[in-house]
Amino acid sequence: MSPSLKESLCFSDLPEDVGQLVFEFSAELDQETGRSCALVSRKVNAWVESILYRTLIIEYPGQLENLCGIVEDIDHADSSSTKSPDFFASHVRAIVITKECQEYAKNILSILKACHNLDILALWSTPTGRDSGDSQELLDFLASSELSPRWLSIASSIFAADKVHFSYPIFQNVTHVELSWEERNGEPDEVQWDTLRCLPCLTHCSVFPSYFQGWGQWVRETVDLCPRSLRVFILWIYPEYYLYHTSEEFEGLKAIQDGHIDSRAVLAYMGDSLPTSCDLYPILRSYKDGVRDFAGVPVGKDYWTLAEEFIEERLCQRENQISILASDSHIRVKGRIMSPSLIQNLRFSDLPDDICRMIFELITELDPENGRSCALVSRKVNTWTEPILYRTLIIKDTVRLGSLCGIIEDIDQGDSMKSPDFFASHVKGIATTNGLQQYATILSILKACHNVAKLALWITPPEGDSELRDFIVSPELSPLWISIVSNIFPIDNVHFSYPIFQNATHLDLVWEACNGVPDEVRWDTLRQLPCLTHFSVDCSFYMEECAQWVRETVGLCPRSLRVFILWIYPTYYFNDTSEEFEGLKAIQDGNVDSRVIVTHVGDSLPTLCDLHPMLRSYKDVVRDYAGIPIGEDLWTLAEEFIEERNRRRETQDGSSAA
Repeated sequence: MSPSLKESLCFSDLPEDVGQLVFEFSAELDQETGRSCALVSRKVNAWVESILYRTLIIEYPGQLENLCGIVEDIDHADSSSTKSPDFFASHVRAIVITKECQEYAKNILSILKACHNLDILALWSTPTGRDSGDSQELLDFLASSELSPRWLSIASSIFAADKVHFSYPIFQNVTHVELSWEERNGEPDEVQWDTLRCLPCLTHCSVFPSYFQGWGQWVRETVDLCPRSLRVFILWIYPEYYLYHTSEEFEGLKAIQDGHIDSRAVLAYMGDSLPTSCDLYPILRSYKDGVRDFAGVPVGKDYWTLAEEFIEERLCQRENQISILASDSHIRVKGRIMSPSLIQNLRFSDLPDDICRMIFELITELDPENGRSCALVSRKVNTWTEPILYRTLIIKDTVRLGSLCGIIEDIDQGDSMKSPDFFASHVKGIATTNGLQQYATILSILKACHNVAKLALWITPPEGDSELRDFIVSPELSPLWISIVSNIFPIDNVHFSYPIFQNATHLDLVWEACNGVPDEVRWDTLRQLPCLTHFSVDCSFYMEECAQWVRETVGLCPRSLRVFILWIYPTYYFNDTSEEFEGLKAIQDGNVDSRVIVTHVGDSLPTLCDLHPMLRSYKDVVRDYAGIPIGEDLWTLAEEFIEERNRRRETQDGSSAA
């Protein structure tokens, strides 16, 4: 860029922070533009360089050698490099190395050592190297604990033929894992798929097989070996003749794609387009898109997100196909009226009552929406399904709140067919979400459902509403699981001696701040809870010296405690520039107490975060506390995380001792 052009841009007239923002934004939007910006001046280069090196997609040996040269320049103290010694470790978050670079094992090793804080790694070939010693050194490094990515895509042939498994340290923190399942000497590698269950954080798994045989059965068995946290399983298929019904594998593959094998499994195909007349339609991604997807820089949605959406849409379609709506003496199926004669053909009347009841109860257990439809079939079916439908109440809005209150009033006035103790007998879980202010209505529901075993009460009644507060602190409620906000109690009287806590095994406190000052909580009263095994705290304010506070608070808990969760937000805590980072890392590594972990509520973690807490979406948290999780709930995931962390530490201690 010429001096005259720079002058015309008038960057010199801008405040430095604004100028930095402009250049950083340019580099974020387009790498090519960012590389041009880096040539403007040393100052601009310092601003954009970390962005340019954040994601490295290495497709040619020349790129590999160039990067290796930069790493060597940094390592030599007498070099002219202006980059800091930890430049690559601090800034590189993702690396994709394609098959074209497989003969450069020494260079790959040099780069991976420099970029050891990677979040994303894709190594799509078996590095051979010109020297077998280089290859072995790289393979040993990959099998060590030096790398701990969250996303990992790797070829099975990276590992020894008889040692392809997921117990290596490099897999232990992965949420997204992808294995290119290779063949050696015409035989597929023997993979120890059962070790997938050793991955406590795994939510997404995909496999690129090099051959096809019996895939329906294989997918069923392999998904069963995955941890319960798994949400997506992708099987990549090629070549294209598998997409036709004439293929021997077609029926099995179609069963996978239709969701008949497992609701989490889908097919994907890598290519620029699907064949014109194919009979199977998997998710389609081009090779170029696949590279960018796994590098974390997709154009649009990555294939993981597309798979999630495909699974969700497929579930919706299946629910619509089996949904039954009843009205009077007719049943409405998919928008059409089913005649009484057709009902007779269903032959429910030929079944014994206990079998018929079991069928309707099972339908309701599996899908409450279908259960609500079943409840309209007849009064008898209604009495079977209603207790299940009301077992868990998630109250998100005033409509649901008002509807429940109306039913309770009808019962109280004798205008309902439900028994007076219907809610007390059948409601076992209640979750009231933020924003509800109809406190008298909430009180009415809590009184009717006073036998709840699981209660999430995320409301803050005004100071003048003593009736609701008095009921909450009375002996009327005695749940086993409870999540509650601190300012539901009097500001000078927040403690765990209230009767509502006395039988709690799982307790979550949303620790609020009033006028910027955290509520004073008498943590020492935790030791009065004889049944407490799981405890969590949501901090709604900036907490200083987290590690010290956790150490002291855990010391006040009863000995029965097994899990302590510290919920942390916002996400700036997770960067190593945060003042609290070292303390939080000590907590997450188990150095403060072996029972404590850090967790974050959100749909995803920031791309560049340096701390990797357990992640739960808000929607999942609501269902977890209500007792109807999708998969394993947060408490179980925390237990598995702690168990796996303890196992890793024991292994490391054993290795050190040896």
